[in-house]
Amino acid sequence: MLQFNPYQADNPARGAGFVGRETQLLQATTLATQSKDAAVLGYSRWGKTSLLQALVGSGGVIDGIDVIYLGYSGNSLDAFLHQLQDALTLSGPNTVQLANKSTASQTLHALSSGYQDSGKMLLVLMDETEQLFRDSSIVHQFRDYNQQLPAVSFLYAIFPHVFERMQESSSRFQDTVTMIPLTPFNLEQTRALVTLCQDSDAMRGLAQIPQRLMYLLTFDPFRVEEGLTQRVQEVTGGFPFLVQTYMKMLVDYAAEQGKEPLYLNNEIAAAMEVHFTDAIRPQISHLWNAFSSLQRTMILYVLKNPGITDEGLWKATESFHVKNDSVYLGALSPLTYTRGVGLVTDGNTFAIPGSAVRASLLRYTERMS
Repeated sequence: MLQFNPYQADNPARGAGFVGRETQLLQATTLATQSKDAAVLGYSRWGKTSLLQALVGSGGVIDGIDVIYLGYSGNSLDAFLHQLQDALTLSGPNTVQLANKSTASQTLHALSSGYQDSGKMLLVLMDETEQLFRDSSIVHQFRDYNQQLPAVSFLYAIFPHVFERMQESSSRFQDTVTMIPLTPFNLEQTRALVTLCQDSDAMRGLAQIPQRLMYLLTFDPFRVEEGLTQRVQEVTGGFPFLVQTYMKMLVDYAAEQGKEPLYLNNEIAAAMEVHFTDAIRPQISHLWNAFSSLQRTMILYVLKNPGITDEGLWKATESFHVKNDSVYLGALSPLTYTRGVGLVTDGNTFAIPGSAVRASLLRYTERMS
């Protein structure tokens, strides 16, 4: 069975949320050897990327299968082709020759034929697929690839609600793709992390890394799952991923200190809300003074338009991104419903929840107007 070590020299905490999930890793490996497409389902920080990276690091463990990893799958077939060709360039001259085609379909068919002739297979690990699979025609295209490419298989990292949309747009997709759901951990792990969060040494360690304080993903943040307490939703504005961020940093800190790896789940989010929301709020409000006028305009737009749709947000995102590459509006559901917004500036990612800090933001905007 493949093993995954979170305590790597370059980033000790990488993959800490994946340790102990050998069952899913074995399942993914088995599916790869059987030439079946698979989807790794899970929300942010549930270990999707860690699972894919564990497969990349498997080396020759998967006999007869070459593995390539796409850290970003693109937002169109042309962008996907570019990412694919870049990844293939690193895998050797023979593969590059096979991949030297002008379209994604031509490239994949050439790869499949070449690998089939050699008696081997190619496993393409596709991370960050949300933008690519927004287009239902691309979903249909990959469904066809599943049937047309005997020597090429795909393992997608997908948010559950994105996978649901893919199934709705192509019923056959559900029949051909095997799901590998990533699930939260048990109560024992929850209690262990609660204990760690109450450790004064851990809290001091957390305070020493303010640059990571507001590290959040802009795409589809952690959704409120059934069973999460109403109090967390009220305090965080339906945005418990803010609490999860603090906990993830404590996991990192534990890994750096050589402590046992700990994991995140909904129970932890509920249990830890009381420890961190008070610390999160002032940090968020202090960000306002650092925002550019364009960023403030974007925030106000979302705050003052509660009826804005996901489609409208995507259009606004693309529009703003074209006009200013350093500013990216990443507001998606469930941020739509809480009037929140995510921003990326100069490589640093920030997130502002809607109702949790709405009053604070409006107070600032009134001063600015």
